[in-house]
Amino acid sequence: MKNNMKHLAVWRMLMLLVHYFVGYLYVYRIIATKITLAVDPGATILLPSVQLAIYLFTAGVAIALAWPSLQNSWVRFREHTQSNLKMSAYLVIVILAVNMVLSLLVGLLTQTGNSVNQEEIRNASTVLPLMTILSTCVFAPIIEETVFRAGAFSCLRGKMGFWIAALISSILFGSIHIVDSLLAGNLVDVSYLLVYAGIGMVLAYGYEKSSSCMVPCVVHAANNIISMLFMLL
Repeated sequence: MKNNMKHLAVWRMLMLLVHYFVGYLYVYRIIATKITLAVDPGATILLPSVQLAIYLFTAGVAIALAWPSLQNSWVRFREHTQSNLKMSAYLVIVILAVNMVLSLLVGLLTQTGNSVNQEEIRNASTVLPLMTILSTCVFAPIIEETVFRAGAFSCLRGKMGFWIAALISSILFGSIHIVDSLLAGNLVDVSYLLVYAGIGMVLAYGYEKSSSCMVPCVVHAANNIISMLFMLL
């Protein structure tokens, strides 16, 4: 399949990263907390409606910034629907294997069970199961693939080879899953960067081969759905 990837401008990539790392992971959450407490001073978790607003806003801004890379994704996916679906199914198997092997390796080396990120998702699923499923299986794949594949990877890919671009974008992708551990001083959990970066490499490969963000988005969503099912069982 011919690679027709549209490479994103550097300024758009930088804006995407600021939007996600500064906005979504920090500023928007502070604003959401203030809104929630204004509505319900005794609240201990964000209101579902406020959470939904954050996800929709984050996704909307990300899609707008990455639009030059995204605008033809559906067309390119439809042009080779059968091969893209086959690739997606294959990559789901690969990503599950990578996740399992690297998680076992990190677990053995650090003598830990799940990462803090996984425990946070498990705990959230007991409090707000529907919102947790929606955020993990729908919004996370859309937002993260827009930022890290259609954004960071496509921009870097226009300036360097696949492996370097995939590695850098995958480390950025992996870092969002350990940021809470870093802030808490839990350096052991930082080792799970290897797991998430490995997953990111597989997703970057899907984007590279299809020139469509749809493939890594489908694979990412499938991986999260399967992981969520195992987590809840």
